Amino acid sequence: MKVFQDRTNQIKGFYFTKEQIKEIEKLDSSTNYAIYFLFDNSDSDNKKTYIGQSINGVKRIFDHINKKDFWSYCILFVTDNNSFDKLTIDYMEYEFIKRFKKSNFTLMNKDPRTNEPNVSMYDKPNILSYIKQIEFLLSAEGVSIDPVPSSLINEKFYYPKNREYKSRIL
Repeated sequence: MKVFQDRTNQIKGFYFTKEQIKEIEKLDSSTNYAIYFLFDNSDSDNKKTYIGQSINGVKRIFDHINKKDFWSYCILFVTDNNSFDKLTIDYMEYEFIKRFKKSNFTLMNKDPRTNEPNVSMYDKPNILSYIKQIEFLLSAEGVSIDPVPSSLINEKFYYPKNREYKSRIL
């Protein structure tokens, strides 16, 4: 279990496993409006993820404990002053689904949001800055959503038997 935040803004992240969810629920801000990512714990290149949003933060994740058995940990993002609103989390969910589709991750959303929410041109820069900050915090946790280069799409990778080293060979 981990709580992390870049002190230059109000976005706070919670990293936790299924077993730690009740501890997270007790923490400040954990039930605020949120965007979250469920991940499996595999070392493969095709890691599974589910992207969702919640108007009551970690309480939504309780629904996924039995309904989505692929995941082993969650990274949930809120603001410590609850400044996300429904439109903000809708747009962030849409944008992250779009970005994860282009990455090495296998998206587990059954009905991924494909229609862009109608966000005013005045609100969009603020929401995009939230997305940029969340991407930074995800990368600090080892989650890279860089697009897969088209030259590698059909390539097969080989991994060392010793999992101590994070490497791969074409």
